[in-house]
Amino acid sequence: MTPEKISTTAYDMLVLDSVADDVESFAHILMTLSQDCSSGNKNVSSHVERSELVQSLSRLVSRDLVAVYAADSGDGSLSALPSRALPVGDFSRSWFKITPRGLLLHANWASEGD
Repeated sequence: MTPEKISTTAYDMLVLDSVADDVESFAHILMTLSQDCSSGNKNVSSHVERSELVQSLSRLVSRDLVAVYAADSGDGSLSALPSRALPVGDFSRSWFKITPRGLLLHANWASEGD
C-alpha cells in the first residue's frame, strides 16, 4: 500500500512525527505532545490523555508505521518486538521508533506542510 492510501488522523501524524528522529520512550512522546498542546497546536486537545496516546500508538503499530522496542531488564538494551506486535502490558515501559513504511508516510505529510 502506498503512503497516500493510508488513512491517519492529525493526532496520529503528530505521534508519528514525535518518533521520526529516534527511538523514543512513551514518556518522551507524551511530553512532546504535551509541549505541542501548550504551544497551541490545534491538532492536540487542551490536555493530552495517556489513553489517547496508547490508542494512537496501537493504530500506528498495527499499520506497521511504528515499531515497538522492549528494554532488557538486565542491561537496559532495547530489543525490537516482531512487526505489528503491540507491547504486552503497560505501554509506558516500551520504546517506539518509526518504521521505513512510517518514514514514507511522514515524508509525504511533511512535504504537504511546505
